[in-house]
Amino acid sequence: MKKLLSAITGILLFIHQNQAQMVYDVPGMAEAKFYYSDKPFTNGNDGAKTNFHSGEFIYGRLELGNKTLKEAFHLDNIKKGPYYLQYYAVSYRGNQQQGQPNRFSTIRIENSQLNNTWLNFDVLPDPSKASSLIGFAANYGELGIEESGKFFSAPLYQIMIERSFPANDNYTIYTQFNLPRMDGWGKLLPEKDWPVAEGSFTFSFDSKDVASIQNNETRTIEKMNTVTIDKLPGYFTKPISISDPSVTVAKVTPLIKNYLGGDGYEVLKVAIEPAGSMWSIVKNELGIQTYRYVTGYYKIVYKKDGKCSLGSIRVFQDYIGNGKYGNLYCKFWGDEGVIDCSKVK
Repeated sequence: MKKLLSAITGILLFIHQNQAQMVYDVPGMAEAKFYYSDKPFTNGNDGAKTNFHSGEFIYGRLELGNKTLKEAFHLDNIKKGPYYLQYYAVSYRGNQQQGQPNRFSTIRIENSQLNNTWLNFDVLPDPSKASSLIGFAANYGELGIEESGKFFSAPLYQIMIERSFPANDNYTIYTQFNLPRMDGWGKLLPEKDWPVAEGSFTFSFDSKDVASIQNNETRTIEKMNTVTIDKLPGYFTKPISISDPSVTVAKVTPLIKNYLGGDGYEVLKVAIEPAGSMWSIVKNELGIQTYRYVTGYYKIVYKKDGKCSLGSIRVFQDYIGNGKYGNLYCKFWGDEGVIDCSKVK
């Protein structure tokens, strides 16, 4: 059986073997068992199966016997950034690798997971149920990683291209977790010395499912990069006092609604956040005053396309000379996250 090998020195190398054994002969990793299901796992491996079709969602579970994630993968050696494992998937048709695995993906391991003897993870998840934080490693090894700031789709989504699935057929999908290791001098050890766990399942591919899979990947990425807000900040229910009567929430709200209304935004609530001063003055390179803005952001709850979000608005006034300012105007400054519309009171 051919197995996946992962990257060294930034390049993925693959070594094919015909024996039913792990890629790396690492003590203890023989206890690693993989389970797969069309529903997310919870506290066990109930519902596990080995055959899937491309119209299904897929989730995985790794069980390590009596070893914790920290012990099995030597996670305590990571020196900075979040704990993580490298996470790869690759497709085989018969005993021939199809295409390439996903490149340099990591799955974040939270502090609360370190002493678990299992790991539940996404393979091809329903976007609404996706939970694995899949990132790109800008740097890797026991020194830690520098995340790109963006989360990606699970590896099977990433390899869903024609080279990996050239025809409607049955494929074997291998999923692998590993962690590069270094010696005492900080040099990367050979791959055979890395902790590795690998599992596989049968995947019946039909190209009629491609459009749906691609759409689900887009939705998964959007979901994993969207911050969910459980409740609104306190200043929505206990408004702060504003010293300048020209920029109270009541005065600014019509301005904001007029600014956003034409783009399909329904403004539901407006509040202003606390700030150390009422106004901030901006000058040009000659020291001449050009405009001012309200120091605190106006926070808005708005509804668009059936979703409620919390966003920020900045309110400005241009300086027109002789100590006077022009009309107020505003600019959208960005989203803070989404909130369940039922929680907007």
